[in-house]
Amino acid sequence: MWRMRERWQEGISKTNLKKVVPFFRGFTVRAGNVRNTQPEVDGTPYCLNEHRAPHPYIILKKTTNLIFVSMETLLEQQRRYHEEGDRLTDAMGKEMIHPSKTQREQINSDHRLKQLLDRSMECATELKDLYEDKDGLRKEEVQALSGPNEFAEFYSRLKNLKEFHRTHPNEISVPMSTEFEELDKAREKPSDDMQTLIDFTDEEGYGKYLDLHEFHNMFINLKGMDKIDYISYLSTFDQLFDIPKDRKNAAYKEYVLSMLEYLQLYTQKVKPLLDLHEEMETVHKDFDEQWKDGNFPGWPVRTSLHVIQC
Repeated sequence: MWRMRERWQEGISKTNLKKVVPFFRGFTVRAGNVRNTQPEVDGTPYCLNEHRAPHPYIILKKTTNLIFVSMETLLEQQRRYHEEGDRLTDAMGKEMIHPSKTQREQINSDHRLKQLLDRSMECATELKDLYEDKDGLRKEEVQALSGPNEFAEFYSRLKNLKEFHRTHPNEISVPMSTEFEELDKAREKPSDDMQTLIDFTDEEGYGKYLDLHEFHNMFINLKGMDKIDYISYLSTFDQLFDIPKDRKNAAYKEYVLSMLEYLQLYTQKVKPLLDLHEEMETVHKDFDEQWKDGNFPGWPVRTSLHVIQC
């Protein structure tokens, strides 16, 4: 079995996908396209079976519309992940000390840093799996290289490399340093496309303001709510404790949940490095304590006890 790792970059945005496919004559590689002409054997897709083997892998890297192919053993994969981790750490350091003069630049910088951090964590996870060697294949590879037949193993791999390059004479090999040099250029002199990494509405002003027009319309259409204008709504939308309990029906619940979803997504766009899950856990903990003590705004002790008994 052969492992295929496909990575592509559009500017600095990155998506990592892993697929496992066998290497046989029906497998073809084209610029911008990877196609397996025999995706199933006995009805079972190959991509669902993940195996590692001590012989070389095929690693596919697609940057923009080019696909780069290299032969890698498990030990070479480990070395490459270590190199990638070091380069990512260096890139994160450069990103953090790079000055951001505007709100837009700061948000873009945070998102670039978040992508580098996620990728670094992926490398660490891959290295951990390789070092744990639960399937014993790394140990087998080391034994094959250091055993009594090390020369036979060497010439066998050399033969595979020559055969690969004979059948793929036009493949391009690009060093990892090239990708990080492009990241440096994108950070120092971003193109017009690279200045808009995140989608915001016009009203949000690329992370400066909230766009609550949709929720204002939902609010004024709720039964029993005052028909206030948008400016007045902006000054009171977060004061949910002022709304009488008898008006908090199913439609009101849908309104609150929709707003919560929007605010969470907005926070992720403006503060991508913020651990939102940890923040929500802190909020839930504070709420539980206030509710238990009967100090939660808008819900006095008598009302709280009544709700719990119901």
